[in-house]
Amino acid sequence: FHHAKQVFDTGLELNLLQEYVMIPLDIFKNVIGMTKLGQKLLNKGFHNGTKCKALDDARNLLDLLDTQTIAERIGLPLETVPQLQKEQEDQVK
Repeated sequence: FHHAKQVFDTGLELNLLQEYVMIPLDIFKNVIGMTKLGQKLLNKGFHNGTKCKALDDARNLLDLLDTQTIAERIGLPLETVPQLQKEQEDQVK
């Protein structure tokens, strides 16, 4: 950890609120990952990233495969693929 605070070169001493603790990201991830909240946050981030990748993969297959096949192969609900098709069509317009 790195601790920093403001110091006056005149020797003036004030109890200011501006004190900083800097924690390297790798240490922060290890520490926060050990708590229940940290695990929830990490899992949520992983889940969101996985879902985004699945949606991107499905979008890439819209012109190649039918709705049913995309939903089955990517593991998305069947109703999601037509929504993606509509979004893609709306972007083209």
